[in-house]
Amino acid sequence: MKVSKIMRFARRGMGVFAAGAFALTLVGCGGSPSVKGSVPAEQEAPQKEQKTTDLAAGTAVDMGNGMTVSVDSIEPSVAGASNTYVKISVTYKNEGDDTVSFNPFDWKGEDANGAQEDHTYFAGPDFSSDDAELNSGNLAAGGTKSGTLYFKEGTTKILFTGNIFSKDVQASWTVA
Repeated sequence: MKVSKIMRFARRGMGVFAAGAFALTLVGCGGSPSVKGSVPAEQEAPQKEQKTTDLAAGTAVDMGNGMTVSVDSIEPSVAGASNTYVKISVTYKNEGDDTVSFNPFDWKGEDANGAQEDHTYFAGPDFSSDDAELNSGNLAAGGTKSGTLYFKEGTTKILFTGNIFSKDVQASWTVA
């Protein structure tokens, strides 16, 4: 009888040990994003949160996937054939290892009432177009792509969603 009790205890103990080891393996594999290495949390240097809203022209934002985007300049009143536009110059930089995409539909303009609209196409005073307008494509690792976009007059903010299907704003710049 004693031997069978010892065996049951040993099996139960091994089960507890195995369950504990499995839990430790899971924590080690997927842990919390705030845990870095083996440094205790109280000894980690606090990371400064990057501001991503109401930015000034010339400010770049790290998108976290190796890509940075910036609104390099904003011209709030550019005359066209029959409209006045807000013209922006943007730059994508791929500092990661993977190819990333760029697209004019990554961007929206927002007016003072909060209405968000896609870019519009520029028609100059002589009905010419802007050869530097941003198109869509892919950007290899280490690459840079710049271009211009136009929004309706009255646009007060430039929004970057990063995806035509996303409603989530990842960064915004103020039209001065």
